[in-house]
Amino acid sequence: MTHDSSWPSTFVDDPDMTDLVGYFVRQLPQRIAALELAAQWQRQDDLKLLAQQLRSGDAAGIVPIRQAARELEVLLDNRQPLEMIGASAQRLARLCRDVVEQRRGLLQSPHVDHDDSPAPTA
Repeated sequence: MTHDSSWPSTFVDDPDMTDLVGYFVRQLPQRIAALELAAQWQRQDDLKLLAQQLRSGDAAGIVPIRQAARELEVLLDNRQPLEMIGASAQRLARLCRDVVEQRRGLLQSPHVDHDDSPAPTA
């Protein structure tokens, strides 16, 4: 797969990580929906679990998501006001949505090879 420098993963040039990054990004829409629902209903235990799962974005090299998820975790751990927690959850959801949109844009770009499969070995 040809990569674009605007892609937020630190593994943009690592072909061995393409599958992991792709898997993580494909899971984001479900996690965004769960995050928004948990924030709406102020379900702090669910928010904590989702933040921990999204922090695993570090494994996919998507640092902004990892940082925002960690911020949400800290707010929850320190029992900060619900308004701050809700704002942090919304910021995290927005970052996730941006990554999904960037991925979609890259896959639709005429300059990008759409094949995410590993290159054949000799």
